[in-house]
Formats: sequence, structure tokens, C-alpha cells
Amino acid sequence: MLALRCTLAAGLGALGLAVEPGPGFDTLSLPTAHPGELVARALAGGFNLRPGDAAVGISLDELTDGPELDRLLAALAVARESP
Repeated sequence: MLALRCTLAAGLGALGLAVEPGPGFDTLSLPTAHPGELVARALAGGFNLRPGDAAVGISLDELTDGPELDRLLAALAVARESP
């Protein structure tokens, strides 16, 4: 799980999306000025993220795999490209 979390963090970084530093095993927090937009894009891609006031929470589980991370990153990349 930790390896997948690190892979996701690296993928988000490659998209120019910062991840809040801190401990975590299966969860990342993604600071954003537009959490609703990221959540909507992720939902359209089949992912359920946790919106916050200025961040989005992403939790992984035992069913998460590499291809799923690729689909999530693709959904978030689309969100980042939107005006």
C-alpha cells in the first residue's frame, strides 16, 4: 500500500499537483483552490474523493492497483487542464 501511495504522490507531482507532506499509509491530501472541480472530474472517472475546504483527500485500499492509479491520474490531469 505504501508503494502505491508513493507512486500516486509521484504521479501527482508530475502533473504539477502538490501533495501535502506528512505521515500516511493509504491517504494523501491534495491542496487545491478548487476541490469541487477535482472531485467532480474524479467522480466522472469513477473515483470518489473526499472534498475539503482547500484540499481533496485520496485514500487507497487493498484493491488499488497500478492501472487504477493511472486512470485516477488521467482524470486529475484533465481537471488540471480545464480552465
